Amino acid sequence: MKHGKFMIGMVIVALAAMLFAACPARKAIDETVVVKSQEKRGFTFRLAPESSLEQNYRSMIERNNNQLQTLINDVRQGLQLDQIVWNERMGGTYLKKPMLIDDGIPIQDPKAILQRLNVIFRNPNVKIQNILVELEYLPYGSDRWNHYNPEVDPAIAPENQRDIIAHIRTTLLQRSNPGTVVVYGEAPHRRICEPEF
Repeated sequence: MKHGKFMIGMVIVALAAMLFAACPARKAIDETVVVKSQEKRGFTFRLAPESSLEQNYRSMIERNNNQLQTLINDVRQGLQLDQIVWNERMGGTYLKKPMLIDDGIPIQDPKAILQRLNVIFRNPNVKIQNILVELEYLPYGSDRWNHYNPEVDPAIAPENQRDIIAHIRTTLLQRSNPGTVVVYGEAPHRRICEPEF
């Protein structure tokens, strides 16, 4: 499945404020706005289909997950997964610093994550099943904006400012008992409308 396409159950949503994110004259918003899919009482809020934002993220995630599936296959064939291997194979993807959610329990320690993935990847039935993407808009000048833009001088490189963070959850293994295994990562989006990976 190295070059196979993965069925992506993407739920990509955005605030209307994103349409004006490139305008430096907008007043800063103090709160962090976390954008999540909501379909409740007939109310649906989502990104317009086939937008450049959706297409760029979709292409990036499919490319990154091709790399992930290749790594899964190699571990299944005997490759020992350690930090060096992970950095070489996944360091340029949204899973550069992964978090593992195992049966609903978050695992953040890198060593523990790799130990668990060594076991999961060796399962002959493991595969990438679906992907959930949640977009977080970074209001200009907010604490979250400053966190993701520590080295950017707005007067010099506005096109490199990170204005959106994609929180990406990829389900690796669906298990009827007791739950699912998910790898989680982040991919910043720059104002020139490009994901970083």
